[in-house]
Amino acid sequence: MNQEQELAAAEGFVRRYFELLDTNPAESASVFDDESSEFFYDRIKVVTSFNIVGKLSELSSKGCSHNITTMDSMLCEMEDRGTLSLRQRTSQSHQI
Repeated sequence: MNQEQELAAAEGFVRRYFELLDTNPAESASVFDDESSEFFYDRIKVVTSFNIVGKLSELSSKGCSHNITTMDSMLCEMEDRGTLSLRQRTSQSHQI
């Protein structure tokens, strides 16, 4: 895969990730490694895919949705796995 294809794949992943968060957070479990994934929200660390999905579902139930306006991708060369760090630059809609 060349760099352009890798960046396109990263963009596709990010769009799909936020789509899942808005429509069906439970389905996002497939993007997390069960034991080694970490998720930070308001400086609180959440570990394991089960707990991460629980937190994402909790946030989703508060009526939050995302509209991606800007996206940055950085390639990381690792042999067997990588780290995805998402800086959220999205506008959020909250229904109260």
